Amino acid sequence: MDTTNSPESIPEIPVERNEDWDEYTPSRDIDYIQYDGELDRMEHIAKTATETGIIPRFRLTGPSGCGKTLCAEALSRRLDAPYFEVQGEFDQKRSSLVGHPVVLDGSTYWVDKQVVQAMRASQEQTTVLLYDESNRTRGEAKAVLFPILDGRVSVRTNRGNEIIEGDPSNLVVVVTTNQGAEYQTQDVGFAEERRYGATFPIDYLGQEKFDAEVEVVMNQSNVHEVIARLMVHVAVTVRDRCPQEDSPLSRPIPTSSVVRWAQTADGYATTDAPVSNPIVGAARDMIISALYRNEADAAETVRNLVVSHLDEAPVNGDKVTEWASDELFSDDGMVDEDTLDAAGINREMVDLKNTNSTPNMAGVVKSTTTTPDSEDSSESAQAD
Repeated sequence: MDTTNSPESIPEIPVERNEDWDEYTPSRDIDYIQYDGELDRMEHIAKTATETGIIPRFRLTGPSGCGKTLCAEALSRRLDAPYFEVQGEFDQKRSSLVGHPVVLDGSTYWVDKQVVQAMRASQEQTTVLLYDESNRTRGEAKAVLFPILDGRVSVRTNRGNEIIEGDPSNLVVVVTTNQGAEYQTQDVGFAEERRYGATFPIDYLGQEKFDAEVEVVMNQSNVHEVIARLMVHVAVTVRDRCPQEDSPLSRPIPTSSVVRWAQTADGYATTDAPVSNPIVGAARDMIISALYRNEADAAETVRNLVVSHLDEAPVNGDKVTEWASDELFSDDGMVDEDTLDAAGINREMVDLKNTNSTPNMAGVVKSTTTTPDSEDSSESAQAD
């Protein structure tokens, strides 16, 4: 136990600090698909910080669910560095960042939180600290971070007059901010803005790199490529319509939600789930009810898009070829040629690609799929 008193002889609460920082380093492989080379540039700045004197501070901006958090974790994996994550909250408490006392068996002890842990780890090695969705937090609550962002890398804890210092070149700070009218965010003042360092905008992959988002969906699910492309096209269409004044859609479909849709559809199709139309049923449960449950017009709009693209479609295997031939490439097909072109679907793809590659981690975190006890896919997808 560390029971050293501060210089002013204010009693310090006992604390035990014997972490193995290797246990905080991500162990899984993260195949993050970059939007515009942001991960490569962040890695370079971090690795050359001592040589160049550039303090490794980064901001990732973009809509929720586009991969900002995973990018920070992928950076930690590339650097083989301990990874600490703080989730932004409106009324962020200082104690949730630096630490607080706890009572155990009648005795009081101090527990470090992520900011102090990251600073201590940086004394020994490169360390990544993520402040996620920082613009959800009111400015006053983030003041404790300013000395960390601007290179002083010191913070006073509430444990006596203790001051923790870190290594400015070793402490890699990543801040993410959500963008979009649908997000409740706080204004970012100039004092905070100037401390952020390099800023990298990220958007949903499908908006600029359609095939990359398809790859993410296929890598994390077992759906046929044709089905993955149609799912992504639905998501891209919704995102494109969100800013339009005459559209009932107020929020986009994140890439992570498309992945869960695909995973759930596959789960419904392969586990005898009480759903007769797995893809539409999965869209209802993982997209429509999850994102638009209080917006009847938006829910109906998204449901109509899903049905117009994928009604009665099988999830994978040879049946996709039969369905596509009948529903996509017939004279009265479900979708027009422009949609097929935008989704990158052609007859050769339908004829040759009847299976999917083994799933692995890609640009979003893999989710666990659960099957509801009972739901009939013939019911309306509109949320209650």
